[in-house]
Amino acid sequence: MGVRGLVLRPYQADILQRATASSAKRKVIQSPTGSGKSKLISEACDAPRLAVLAHAEHLIDQLSERMPSSHQVIGAGARYDGSKHIVGMIQSVANRLDSIPQPDRVLVDEGHHAVSPTYQRILAAWPDAEVQLYTATPQRLDGQGLDAVADDLICGPQYRELIYGGYLKPFEVYSVP
Repeated sequence: MGVRGLVLRPYQADILQRATASSAKRKVIQSPTGSGKSKLISEACDAPRLAVLAHAEHLIDQLSERMPSSHQVIGAGARYDGSKHIVGMIQSVANRLDSIPQPDRVLVDEGHHAVSPTYQRILAAWPDAEVQLYTATPQRLDGQGLDAVADDLICGPQYRELIYGGYLKPFEVYSVP
């Protein structure tokens, strides 16, 4: 069972244990699509001041549903209200850096985007925050590495382990004739 009372799958508990044990201040936490990264993020929400960031509205909605009850969603038109926990669209948070105090921990969904200039501006403004970048794909298509934004890589299970463990269905591949 996790810190927020969620029932964790064994591999999720292992990922969180290894992430907690890592002394790195900035880490990439890799786990396949469908493995429950949103659940992992919600379990990492135990910092006094917290920022959860994503680049898409549907991700913000999903993350907000899993957050502790007292948090503010920072999006278009929203002014920061002093909340200790925020869930924010990356562009909106970047535009409000002068009013949002540095969090103790920053959690980024789709963390492979963290090398972009907007994320870099936020991370530079919060140099003392612990950063956890959650992603299924730590290898970017443009070849740019995540070593510029992280000091450790915590790898979750591979797809075949999740399939053999009964956590994911086997793939069904469709193609044109």
